[in-house]
Amino acid sequence: MVTFRDSSMRPFFGKRLFFWDSFCGLKIAHKFVWVRFGAFLKMYNQRGFSLIELMIVVAILGLLATAAIPAYQSYVAGAQGGAAMKSVTPFVVKLQVCAQTGNGCQELNAAIAADPSLSIAPSASLGATSAITMTNQGCSLVATVTGSGTVSYDITGFAPVSDEQCEAGAGLGS
Repeated sequence: MVTFRDSSMRPFFGKRLFFWDSFCGLKIAHKFVWVRFGAFLKMYNQRGFSLIELMIVVAILGLLATAAIPAYQSYVAGAQGGAAMKSVTPFVVKLQVCAQTGNGCQELNAAIAADPSLSIAPSASLGATSAITMTNQGCSLVATVTGSGTVSYDITGFAPVSDEQCEAGAGLGS
């Protein structure tokens, strides 16, 4: 059975038509809208998104991306410095012990030689000043340990990571 909201029983442009179905004794209403194409009336079920709605969503996503991408790149650049510091710290502690007491120098030299991202010059020994260099994709960290056990750090960045981003990520910034 087809019913209209107005009492004239004929469709007008812009009026909504309700079509009632019986399914297991329940009445279900389907909304349809009448649209005119030339001299013909065609009934289309309204569903989905219009082109303008989709264009607005794409524009909003573009604006969000312009703010999010530089923040993400800065975060990744800082993480490179943090990763360098985290990787070199256990070896710096062992090098301090080696330089002050002479214990574990051979094991330290072997462990640094086994890691391709680490290097030491000169080899660790009692009372010697040595520098451990750790290099990853964005930063190069040099930790210099003197014979008395004092440590100094120098970190540099590789493009596109700046020195300041590496220092901030490693916690060496001022």
